[in-house]
Amino acid sequence: HLSIRRQRQMCIRDSPVTGRLFLCSDRIHNYQKGYNFAENKTSMLDLLYHRRSTRKFLDKPVEVEKVKQLITAGLLAPSSKNNRPWEFLLVDDADKLKALAYTKPHGSSFLSNAPLAIIVLGSPGKSDVWVEDCSIASTLIQVEAESLGLGSCWVQVHNRSHDEEISAAQYLRRHF
Repeated sequence: HLSIRRQRQMCIRDSPVTGRLFLCSDRIHNYQKGYNFAENKTSMLDLLYHRRSTRKFLDKPVEVEKVKQLITAGLLAPSSKNNRPWEFLLVDDADKLKALAYTKPHGSSFLSNAPLAIIVLGSPGKSDVWVEDCSIASTLIQVEAESLGLGSCWVQVHNRSHDEEISAAQYLRRHF
């Protein structure tokens, strides 16, 4: 059971949020009449052409082996000076996913029905280009999700507000 688990030994409270949340689950719809990328050898361009943001998910957990592959893709991302200024927070608890759905007023409500979210946290203390580095890691996670036949969608949090009083990043820090 994954619940909330850190993949790196960095304190979450010290890490600002990069602004991308990923939700992964098997696709509800198929693109080319049942074509399964995971079972067929597919080029990177094929993955990029067919990747779509998915906001409706099946009511079943993502297999642990697939979650490990997603995190591995993020951990293998290149970064400036190999600083790797990221941390990945896995969320599969239904109540926590519902809390994530309220991170910002628009564009995050579909999180409440997702079986998994990967919160990508970045550390400006480790790199002056942490946003770019974490964005690369986020993109690789999303492309790996596509290669595994999983749907995904990112939610922009960096420089967004939760409400008139606090930012979306502050909201996440309070709840996670």
